[in-house]
Amino acid sequence: MALNQSLVESFHSDFASDPEIRKLIEFRLKREESFDTFAKEDQQLATEFFEARRKLTNKEVQLHAGQRTVEELEILKAKKFSTTHELDIAAHIEREELKDKLRRARISLGEDLADFNRAKNEVLRAMQKRTAIRKQLNDFITATMMPEPEKTQEAQS
Repeated sequence: MALNQSLVESFHSDFASDPEIRKLIEFRLKREESFDTFAKEDQQLATEFFEARRKLTNKEVQLHAGQRTVEELEILKAKKFSTTHELDIAAHIEREELKDKLRRARISLGEDLADFNRAKNEVLRAMQKRTAIRKQLNDFITATMMPEPEKTQEAQS
């Protein structure tokens, strides 16, 4: 941006005083600033997206560990590892607690998945908006750079 500014300042006084050339130069500088803003917004949205994905992955790992623990307890009970009534009761209580934790983890995972999907949809909407704005900007640039048909016909006459 500093390089562009120095180029503008180094223009010959005839060119710099021409209002149309000045407008084109200023428009070009504003356009570059808006593209920098888009890039920063893209980076922020990507960071939020990957953070949401990381949280979702952590919840999936916790859910898998909870399922494995419940299965291990059921195997121990099936083998009749302990014959005492107290150990059977303790294992049953622990198994029920783990099932409850597993149920809560599934609910939490569902909520995290919903949050992740909302974040993903927001990223997609922002990208669509950015694309639309860029298209409008490019259409505007194209329209301002094209010679007007009336002036072209008058010059040919």
